Amino acid sequence: MMSQKVFSLSQVTASIEKTLTQRYKSSFWVAAEMNRLGYQPLKGHAFPELVEKKDGKIAAQMRAFILKSDMRHIRQKFFSGTGEELRDNIKILFLAEVAYSPLHGLSLRIIDIDPTYTLGDLERERQDCIQRLKREGLFDLNKSRQFSIAPKSIAVVSSNTSKGFEDFLHTLATSLPDIAFRVELFAAALQGAEAPPSIIKQLEIIQNRQHEFDAVAIIR
Repeated sequence: MMSQKVFSLSQVTASIEKTLTQRYKSSFWVAAEMNRLGYQPLKGHAFPELVEKKDGKIAAQMRAFILKSDMRHIRQKFFSGTGEELRDNIKILFLAEVAYSPLHGLSLRIIDIDPTYTLGDLERERQDCIQRLKREGLFDLNKSRQFSIAPKSIAVVSSNTSKGFEDFLHTLATSLPDIAFRVELFAAALQGAEAPPSIIKQLEIIQNRQHEFDAVAIIR
């Protein structure tokens, strides 16, 4: 038999949990990039993947979770502060607590968020995009297109569940009730890595049927 003391796995995890609980007694603010929100609509929880990058390489990464009770408040606060939905691939500043489970390991529980931090980053991203479009001669391209005097047939690139699309249909129906608009939805992903190829694919389909439409709208 071995002479050294042997610990059970549950003893080790209990010791780690006790140490972390004693060390991290209060919440604290953390800045990180959220690679993936990991929202689960049916349960209402989210399981974000957080990273910090330096010189384009991942320097640190950690799992997190947002409980349903916190998620509702955080989503509303973020949208009110930025005009954007909480989503993948954004930088966030959040209030967190260290959480440790013998079954699931170490993670951060996100309990609040500061949308002003993300708003500044989104504005920088927006300005970078505008400058790139100008350099490529694309910024004013839409203005150069001749617009129909009475665009009644509209192709819409959006999501089946987009609140913006619902508002668009409501506005057409209530603001111009005497005009019969024909709106055809071309469903696409609106956020995340899959959004660009998904939107481009639908625009290519619309282009092949361009004689059927007076205008194209991309709605988030």
